[in-house]
Amino acid sequence: MKRALLLGASLLLLAWPAAASVITSTSSGGNWAVGSTWVGGLVPGAGDEVVIAGPVVVPSVQSCLSLSVEPAGSLRGLPGAPNRLEVGGPVDNAGTVIDDPFYFDLQLAGDLHNSGSLLCRSTIFAGAGDYQLSMEPGSQVMTSLDVADGATCALTLDTPFTLTGNVDVRGGQLTLAPDCPLTVTDGAISGDVFCGGTPIHVEGWTYLEYANLDQAVLFGETEVSYQVTFTGGLTVKDGLRNAVFTGGTQSSIEGDLVNEGHISHDDYSFTFSLTGDLINHGLIDNSFIELVGDAPHHLSASPGALFDADLFLPEFVGGDVVAETPLTFSSGLSLSGGTLTLMPGADLHFNDYAGMGGGTVFANGNTISMSGTHGALGDLVFDSVVLAGAMRISFDSQFTGGLTVQDTLQCWEFYSPTLTVDGPLLNQGTIQDNVGLLTLRLQGDAQNLGLWTNTTVIVAGALDQAIGAGPGIDVPSFVLDSQLSAASYQWYRDGIALPGETASTLTLNTVGANDYGAYRCEGAGGVLSRQIVIDEFADPTAVPVAAPAAQLAQNFPNPFNPATRIDFTLTRRSQTHLSVADVAGREVAVLVNGALDAGAHQIEWRPADLPSGLYLIRLRTDDAVIVRKCTLLK
Repeated sequence: MKRALLLGASLLLLAWPAAASVITSTSSGGNWAVGSTWVGGLVPGAGDEVVIAGPVVVPSVQSCLSLSVEPAGSLRGLPGAPNRLEVGGPVDNAGTVIDDPFYFDLQLAGDLHNSGSLLCRSTIFAGAGDYQLSMEPGSQVMTSLDVADGATCALTLDTPFTLTGNVDVRGGQLTLAPDCPLTVTDGAISGDVFCGGTPIHVEGWTYLEYANLDQAVLFGETEVSYQVTFTGGLTVKDGLRNAVFTGGTQSSIEGDLVNEGHISHDDYSFTFSLTGDLINHGLIDNSFIELVGDAPHHLSASPGALFDADLFLPEFVGGDVVAETPLTFSSGLSLSGGTLTLMPGADLHFNDYAGMGGGTVFANGNTISMSGTHGALGDLVFDSVVLAGAMRISFDSQFTGGLTVQDTLQCWEFYSPTLTVDGPLLNQGTIQDNVGLLTLRLQGDAQNLGLWTNTTVIVAGALDQAIGAGPGIDVPSFVLDSQLSAASYQWYRDGIALPGETASTLTLNTVGANDYGAYRCEGAGGVLSRQIVIDEFADPTAVPVAAPAAQLAQNFPNPFNPATRIDFTLTRRSQTHLSVADVAGREVAVLVNGALDAGAHQIEWRPADLPSGLYLIRLRTDDAVIVRKCTLLK
């Protein structure tokens, strides 16, 4: 019986796993596979905890359970071939792990802490565990952090981490803990990286490739290569561009994009899709940005920030864009059948070669302006808009809710669009052709206070209309369209039948004081009728009885050479801009620009370098815009 009990106890001891041995190298070190390298002469195995206290060379592939490298210790590969040390648990390096001169890889399945110099070719994480990565200030990491093939481990940075080399966590993932930024120099970042708003700093030629970055904040000049996705939004602090060696690059941003630096491209294209809002505090001049998804895209920008990339909604899909602040574009904005809504104060400006098309713009009384000579807008529906600058329209467009022309409205060169104005039109500047022929179709009232010379105007509202000619409308084909459907017609002016005017339309050759009157067309013997009133002002009740806020007298002499006098009066102190423009709307002289007190003012204009021709004197105050024509004869 006693012998049986002893035998059972012996078998139980054999089945119990042996405790891991701690094996320490000698201070003089040596070859890992040689017993004299180790205190006690025992070569470590896969189940042993190893402490490196001296210089140890690793031949071929060796293994241990855990690894601790002391400050005086070092590990390197055996000269002659690549070598690898496989650690089944954590690594704590306070010494040196280095290639020198042949490749040496360190593989581990546990936490990594570095307070020394980690300089081997690759540090490879194996297994499926959750591992913590940390490093001490002043320590050095020049290695590639990789996840082994088939591994699914999750890495977390517990301290700020700086390395030179690649970060390739494909198959696993990397999480940046709060206040633990990652800095990468001269390497590629690949795989799933959960930033959570913690920054990534890139230096040298670092780029992103086959990567998914969540809630990323990027510092440095970051380059994007193949198959890069940003989820949870992206903040660019310095620069973002396509990698120069990949050619054209496409990426996607799921969430909002905040740009505080420069998003650009080289000779090849850099395009990306964006599901969220776009906030620009710098310069965006990459190739294209496609605004995708069902939610409205809100655009905003700081003063001076510029959009120089083509922004577009998906073709045949459209979408909704909301401008929250004033925006400046130096490239295109394509709505693709969608809508753009301008919030209060969110004016738009298009620089030379920029344009917009293909949708509906709810301007809400905001100003859309244009500079240069090459850009254009077209194929749009505008609601309640003010147009300023050298505005050019390329394709047929419609204006609802009112249109105000402050400076110049013309067709794009060689194009001949028709603009339908379904609402009141106020011209304070110039409406004209531009090589092509511009047609205006008026379906509401119109008031002219400037120069109006385009080829054709068709007054074609469904109800009675009023036209205020102001200083005169020099349109050679000013067509009054009755919009009546009848077998016979007769036009009347102030109740008197106009001989021979028995068509549904009546054409006037320019409109001035001699053409004022109430024009009525009767159809079917008076059963149908519509009236169009032409006068100096479209709404006589709007003509002020009291003194106007500003008065601009006709210059004297006129025509003139070499100088003329311009008199104007202010009824109260006001910001005042007195300028002269040519018939194309280009400002050729600024005579006053600043605050003036109430009272009479007189300015002499002496244009020494301008050719003979017709010019527009424009007075703009806090309360009024007044335009007078003048002629320079040399």
